[in-house]
Amino acid sequence: AGAAEAFSYISTAGGAFLEWMEGKTLPGVAALQIG
Repeated sequence: AGAAEAFSYISTAGGAFLEWMEGKTLPGVAALQIG
């Protein structure tokens, strides 16, 4: 939406975010869902 120009640094949250975008199950999320 054009907001990226207002920031000097944008984080993708490292590898975990990229794995989530690929549709992989993240261990921390799985642990919370199991409860």
